[in-house]
Amino acid sequence: MYLFSSFVIAILILNHFVNRYLMKKWEIQIADLGRKYVNRLHKYGERILYLVNLIVMVIAINDFPHLRIWIFIGMATVAYSFI
Repeated sequence: MYLFSSFVIAILILNHFVNRYLMKKWEIQIADLGRKYVNRLHKYGERILYLVNLIVMVIAINDFPHLRIWIFIGMATVAYSFI
């Protein structure tokens, strides 16, 4: 359990610093990041997909340590697609 929680904390910290770095690099203002959802299904569907993705990544990192590099590359491509 300790290992799982440390991975979650590490991922959240890295996520925060990467977001801050990208916002400074491309000079993105907080107001520019406002979400414009088409409808409620889009709004909650995106949140559910994000949470499921986070849970699957944590489980995959714990269960398949030899695939860690591919998991992080996958996370980077997903993050890049949102930019």
